[in-house]
Amino acid sequence: MSHASNLTSAQAGVAARAGHLLVVPLGSTEQHGPHLPLTTDADIATAIAKGLAGVRDDVVVAQGAAVRRFSRARSLPGPCRSASRR
Repeated sequence: MSHASNLTSAQAGVAARAGHLLVVPLGSTEQHGPHLPLTTDADIATAIAKGLAGVRDDVVVAQGAAVRRFSRARSLPGPCRSASRR
């Protein structure tokens, strides 16, 4: 398993020319109630990417990216809150 953060630019170029897959784990950072961490979705995406890299030699795992959307669970405290619109 390769992690993009461990590769030099030359090594990344070799992997790209060899047709290796770059997997970028994406998951939301949001409230899941009082029993789960805010990073639950991002953690799951990272685990899936690492699992894929564990069974395929042609996978490079990039640093994950967390995204957020506040359409649900607005009453729960979260990573950030915006001011109320007036």
